[in-house]
Amino acid sequence: MKNKIRYAVIFVIPLIMAFIGYYFVDGVNAADSLYGAISLYVLSPVLDCKNIWIYIARMVAPVMTVSGLAVVMRRASRTFKVFFMSLRPGATAVYCDNEAGLALEKNIKNGIVVSGNAAKNFPDHVIMFSNDEDNMRFYERNKRILKGKNVYCKSDLLDMFRTDDDNIKFFNINEIIAERYWIDRNLIKYYSGGMKLKIAIVGFGQLGQKILTYGIQKNIYSLNQSIEYHVWGDHTLYKNLHSGLELMNGDKIVYHNGKWDEDINLIASTDRVIITDQNEELLFCLGELYRGGEIDCFDPEKTVSNLHLSVPVYYFGQYEDILTEENVKTDNLYKAAKKLNYAYAVKYQTCPMAYKTEEENTEGEWKKLDSFTKGSNITAASYHEIRLLIMKEKGITEPDDSLAEMEHIRWCRYHYLNHWQYSDKLSAPKDSSKKLHTLLVPFDSLPQADKDKDIDLIRCLLELYPA
Repeated sequence: MKNKIRYAVIFVIPLIMAFIGYYFVDGVNAADSLYGAISLYVLSPVLDCKNIWIYIARMVAPVMTVSGLAVVMRRASRTFKVFFMSLRPGATAVYCDNEAGLALEKNIKNGIVVSGNAAKNFPDHVIMFSNDEDNMRFYERNKRILKGKNVYCKSDLLDMFRTDDDNIKFFNINEIIAERYWIDRNLIKYYSGGMKLKIAIVGFGQLGQKILTYGIQKNIYSLNQSIEYHVWGDHTLYKNLHSGLELMNGDKIVYHNGKWDEDINLIASTDRVIITDQNEELLFCLGELYRGGEIDCFDPEKTVSNLHLSVPVYYFGQYEDILTEENVKTDNLYKAAKKLNYAYAVKYQTCPMAYKTEEENTEGEWKKLDSFTKGSNITAASYHEIRLLIMKEKGITEPDDSLAEMEHIRWCRYHYLNHWQYSDKLSAPKDSSKKLHTLLVPFDSLPQADKDKDIDLIRCLLELYPA
């Protein structure tokens, strides 16, 4: 909007100058002065050029005309492109006001950034303005057009998969980064070393919190592991929210109250440092104290990676790699979670088989779930990538008791992170309204039937995605 106003002001400057020249300097009446000034834009002056005001306007006005025509042609071309793009199967309209949206456009096969406040008639829509309010305002304004379409909406505050509305899926860019980070930078290379690790997370804003949360859920490699997560940053709220967090093994979280520079030697001694706030000063300090550990730095627009450092640094979270069609839409992950849920329902005879096809049954069972349970299925499917790495390292193709116990630990962590607690005073296994569950106990304390369910879940995923 500001650019449009700026261009409009520049465009009328020759008009104003010519009018001044004709009316105030040459004494031409107002109507003829205005007509003469306008005629300069079409290279057909109707009055003589007698002073510097008119001369300058006569030189500049045609330039403004050509620029205006270029803008009009460009917009017309864009309008036609949007229209024809909308006719393609699976085409995606991206509504944005930032560089992230432009990066996503490049990574979607049939995607295009659409300007304005009105949704277009596309099969798929990605809404990713800079703040949540603008995103939801756009969605509400265009709800009628978007009904029945695939809608993916960016949210900085809501977690992914947290919706009971099947018409809209939320995505959180920080969650996408954290999710992919622990897959791309998995810890399997430490497997043979006993998984005794110290990981430093420096910078504990939204991204740092997601890095820790996803690390807790994904970094389950061994029953004997001991992973220490050391945190520097504003962790007060996160620590209070998760004060009762049980990790169910030798892992632990250590919150440091001082500034990172007060603990630089401790940070430099960890096995991996994850810098989530593009801290150039810390990078240079680590370069001086480098002891062979890994250094990972968040760098979405490739600004920090231009630094000339004497130590190897892994840069992650770059928009061109993270903002892909699959990462934003997570369709494959959703499909895996839905298939897992359906297979589980059939296995334990909770599915009434009320529909005609398996696909309809799968969708029907999925729609029965609340957002928390949907998220549970999705995180179970997501962790399977790590499980496959473990199975390959162990040289096995069938689940064993240790994999079942690690799956139970993952399941417990998901519940604890979402503020569930253990209770043995329930008439049923769980009370969703109070977030209480009788099975939030060590694996050895589970009834055999529930141990078997963990094995069955792994087998279901292995049938879908074999080792």
